[in-house]
Amino acid sequence: MANDLVTTAISLPEDTRRSQSRERVTRHRRRIDAGEFCVTLQLPAAETEDLLVELGLLCPELADDRAAVRDALERFVRGAIIDGASSV
Repeated sequence: MANDLVTTAISLPEDTRRSQSRERVTRHRRRIDAGEFCVTLQLPAAETEDLLVELGLLCPELADDRAAVRDALERFVRGAIIDGASSV
């Protein structure tokens, strides 16, 4: 997989690589300006999807859609932070 990324990066035109890099930096700066940060989590897929469906944050039909799971998980975490902060 890492080799695929290296091969892809090498085969992309220089302008495309610069453009992708610029876009990543722009997204990073927007997050910082908004007071947000990005984290990567490793979670058990089935259990996470089941919980999000059970909580009504994810439609069962979208359990295989990574973007839908990510969005549902973000709503869950934001809700936990906001609810947790208000109960302290």
